[in-house]
Amino acid sequence: MPKFSVTVKWGKTRFTDLELNTDESPQVFKAQLFALTSVPPERQRVLYKAMTLSETEWSAFSPHLRDGITLMLLGTAAEIPKRPEATPEMAEAMELEQSGSMAIPRGIVNLGNTCYMNATVQCLRTIPELKEALRNFSPPTDPSLAPHDPTAQSLTVSLRNLFSFLDKTGDPLQPLLFLQSLHAVVPTFAQKGPRGGLQQQDAQECWIEILRVIGGFLPSNKPAIDSNPLGRREGATATDCQSNMIEQYFSGLLKCSYTCKEADEPVTSSVEKFMSLQCYIEHDVRYIESGIRFGLKGEVDKPSASLGRNCVYTRSSLVGRLPGYLTVQVMRFDFGKYTSAVAGDEMVSRKILKDIKFTFNLDMFPFCTPELQARLAPMRGRFKQLEDSRDEKKAGEIETEKGAEVPELPLPPEDPGSNNSGYYELIAVLTHQGRSINSGHYVAWVRQEEEDWIKLDDDKIDQVDPATVLKLSGGGDNHIAYLLLYGSRSYELAAAAPRKKKKK
Repeated sequence: MPKFSVTVKWGKTRFTDLELNTDESPQVFKAQLFALTSVPPERQRVLYKAMTLSETEWSAFSPHLRDGITLMLLGTAAEIPKRPEATPEMAEAMELEQSGSMAIPRGIVNLGNTCYMNATVQCLRTIPELKEALRNFSPPTDPSLAPHDPTAQSLTVSLRNLFSFLDKTGDPLQPLLFLQSLHAVVPTFAQKGPRGGLQQQDAQECWIEILRVIGGFLPSNKPAIDSNPLGRREGATATDCQSNMIEQYFSGLLKCSYTCKEADEPVTSSVEKFMSLQCYIEHDVRYIESGIRFGLKGEVDKPSASLGRNCVYTRSSLVGRLPGYLTVQVMRFDFGKYTSAVAGDEMVSRKILKDIKFTFNLDMFPFCTPELQARLAPMRGRFKQLEDSRDEKKAGEIETEKGAEVPELPLPPEDPGSNNSGYYELIAVLTHQGRSINSGHYVAWVRQEEEDWIKLDDDKIDQVDPATVLKLSGGGDNHIAYLLLYGSRSYELAAAAPRKKKKK
């Protein structure tokens, strides 16, 4: 049995139920300890009785390994580097870099069907608030403050370190530590195929699991009123779902109404939280907006108080809170019955290749409740004033000023982490190439500047033009958009930027 569950004692801290796999290099186990303690592997001394763990083999430990033993870890944690203070020289260097060629980020090595993880990480790295929250995260040193599940903390630490390494120039990284932490949190991701290699996994599931786990360690900057929006009073406010930084910036609220189709019952309503909106590919859906609208309506099977049994209800939803970063999942994969002469009837995963157009700009205002629309109106008015003032420029006049001077309408009520206008800009696309969710290849496409996009295909990085990104809408066997990440449009940046042609 190559796998053992062991305890590691580091000073006054104990880490229990850690997986030790002798089929893997000792460096993998040391990487797990690095995630928990921030002690670099080169500083670690792992002891059992009088024996020291080798860098390359388990030979000295193997005869004594069994479930439940306690290992000793010696070593001091590396200090997390602080962000350097801005200097005139640094500002000048940044200005020169922006005026020159685009800085190309580091790639991530595919460790065998780990493209789903690599693409997810590269997309999430586009979010400055997430990078800042991870940069400020430090594992608790007091054992009483340590989480019940050390694997969750390990994943948060390893993602923080991975982001830090990716910000530095160099060769593509091998995300061994992060992969092991992810496998510990989601064991199904560690499943292997008939030939012993890792199986392909769903990037959307990876996306949600990463955000779910690290959210427990990244506090919001505004206390939550109620982290469970289900069944709350009508008129619940947007701040009701901000229990941590992830919910603050990534989660929204839906106000849902249910009408029974089989009995004359009063319409019921609820407020539900979402981490992504689905774009359903049904009927005449050809655009992201119509797919989202279709997904906000539907039928559900739920208990009926008057009939005493389950029956069909029609559901109609409107958005009650818009997150600062909106994830849209294009529902490409479907499970259905497939009949063949060899296998007969079997349930298989099928991919819908239909062309679903998306744009660089998304306006969510039409999908919002009247109450939210009223809160969004002031900032939308500012955007309109800005556009109108620029449209009034004389034909042929070159706009050189930093921004147009317009009367400032009152700001909407403050809700940190939310979108205050309904306007979004596309900042990343995660695509899938292949015919099944259990196979194929995932790639990240990320916006760096206003018109600069890069393709991050594991360790291969290429610059692409915006027109290429819009061609990821589907219709064939090439890369097809699966997840779209939109960020709130900034009024301050829009006002400071010179006038540009509108993007479709």
